[in-house]
Formats: sequence, structure tokens, C-alpha cells
Amino acid sequence: MKPNKISLYKPVFIVSIYRTGSTLLRNILDKNPFIAMIPEEVHLWNPYLWRKDVVQLCKKSKLNSQKDIENLIEMLFSKKLYGPFWKRIDEYNIQKDQILNQVKILLERKVKLTCVDIVNLIFLEYLRQTDKIFLGAKNPVYASNIQLLEELYPGCKIIYLIRDPRAIYLSKTNDEFSRNLKRKINSKSLSNLFDFLTLTRVILEYTLLFKTYKKNKNKRNLYLVRYEDIVTSPKDTIKRICVFLNVPFKVSMLYVTGKPSSINQRASRRSIDPKSAYLWKKRIHPWENLLLTRILYKSMKEFGYIKESDRA
Repeated sequence: MKPNKISLYKPVFIVSIYRTGSTLLRNILDKNPFIAMIPEEVHLWNPYLWRKDVVQLCKKSKLNSQKDIENLIEMLFSKKLYGPFWKRIDEYNIQKDQILNQVKILLERKVKLTCVDIVNLIFLEYLRQTDKIFLGAKNPVYASNIQLLEELYPGCKIIYLIRDPRAIYLSKTNDEFSRNLKRKINSKSLSNLFDFLTLTRVILEYTLLFKTYKKNKNKRNLYLVRYEDIVTSPKDTIKRICVFLNVPFKVSMLYVTGKPSSINQRASRRSIDPKSAYLWKKRIHPWENLLLTRILYKSMKEFGYIKESDRA
């Protein structure tokens, strides 16, 4: 699946795993006058075969006629694809008829369209409404497959967002889904089992995150950002991100809405809360801390979360 005639100009992508602060960073970047961040995760690709994503759809779609293309567009607007953006596509004032009309004009001009072109027409329609230059999205692919992003969008800029795995684990076990599930099962032993399974998942996904980063860290279009740096040194960190993206820094980027865990709700203007970086220290059990730091020692050391002396 390769991009063809319809392309995005230097799109910005946040790639991470869950509970790393991607919503906060998305909202920060959207405050920039040059960047329009899609509100929801687009998930062009995911590793779970039972979830129908855009890449799966494109691989199965043969665009040999105008009818084939119309069927593809119908599917893209069907709300059946994986990812919040596709589930709520009707909320963003992107008109299916508008996309169909654009396709008709292009076909009349003998333009041979690919599936990626059709997807980009949808993204460009969202961008057009914002009067901005660059389109951005969070988690268009899982962190293990940034090569796909580079294949589809050769000029893209990728922000590789990470967080201390201990904070990810505590955040995940305390999110709305986890709280509701524990309330329903109403069992201490089952809740503990759920937390252990979550911890195992964090270890597996963080290991994959680290391997992918090590493989790609020298690429000029990839920039590593730590959640902790965003919330403890927001101005300097956001300025560096703006330099990477080649856009001007704006003070308004420091005042954003986001998930309550990252925002100072008591401030007169909602600002980034530095205390959110280390809340996990008050709640993590010693055995959880030990297990995570022992198994993920190499990645945590690489990312600056533990020192050599912490291994003892």
C-alpha cells in the first residue's frame, strides 16, 4: 500500500503506547497555529487481526472502477473500522458527499487513485476546515510499526512519546475501564489477577517500544519525548518540539485541557501539572516496582528513569 497522487504535507504523528500522555501532547500541538491535530486516535494499523483497521481494508479493496472506490468510501464512513476517529467520523463535519464529488472530479481527469489517496482526501477535508498547514494525529499505528508510517507518509515527522513504565502501569490499573471492571467483578483476588495481567502487558509492550526505538533512534524524522519532561519543564520541552517540527512556539501551548491526571485543575488558567509526573510513587507496591525495574532495566536506563546504582 503506497501513497500516490493525494498526499499530506509533512504530517505530524505522535506514536506511543497507552497512558503515556498522548492526549496531553495532542492538545498542546493543536494549540499551535500551524498544526491541526485530529481529535481522536486514527489507528490506521493495529496488530490485532480481529480488529478491522484501515490497512486491512485497503489490502482487501480492489479499486478497478468508480464503483469500487465508492464502496471503499462507504466503508470508511461506516463507523465499523477500528479507532475512535473512524467511529465518530460524522462528528467532524467531514461530508461523505464532498469526498465522493472530489473523487469524481479526479477520475474525470484520469487520475488513478489508491486507497491511501482516498484516506488522505478525508484527512485533507478535516485540515481544510482549520485553515492550518500541517495535519497531525496521535497513534496512527502502534509503536512497533513506524516503518509503515514512513512508507505511507515519506515526509512525516514522528514524535516518539514515552513515560516511566511504573507510571504507565499505575495509570492503566486506575483508568475508568479498569475501575469499572474491578467494581463489577467485586473480588479482591480477581482484581489482583487483573492488575498482574496489566503489569505483564506493560512489560511486553514497553519491551517492544524500546526495541523499536533502538532500531530507529538515529532517524532525523524521529524525536523522542518523555512525558515527565512535558509536565515538569513544559516551556523548554515544547520549544524543542517546535524546533523539531519547524514551527514557532506559542505561549498558548502551555495552557491546555486534557485528562485530569495531567492538568492543574486549581490554576486560574488550566496549566500542565508537574506533580502528575511522579504520583505513581505514592501508590506502587515495592514488589511491582522491583519487578518492573529488574525486567525493564535496559530500557528504563536508556530513557533516563533509573541509574546504574538502582540495579543493586
